[in-house]
Amino acid sequence: MDIGSMLCTPKEPKCDHCPLNYFCKGSASGNPAKFPTKRIKKPIPHMESVSAVIKKGGKVLLNQRPPIGLLGGLWEFRIGG
Repeated sequence: MDIGSMLCTPKEPKCDHCPLNYFCKGSASGNPAKFPTKRIKKPIPHMESVSAVIKKGGKVLLNQRPPIGLLGGLWEFRIGG
């Protein structure tokens, strides 16, 4: 059974029927409708970049980004020499 969808609803929490009532921070606070608290969203980063398409002999030069970091593992047009 999914407790979150059946008992611990945001508008009408049914704490008296919940088997986890003893461990619940919302129930202990006396105001279970305020739990869980909403997380503050991080701002979406904005980045500007420039790339070029290098063609030689009917081929295009591509580069694979490192697996860790921004857009990890994706292919991109080669930057630099």
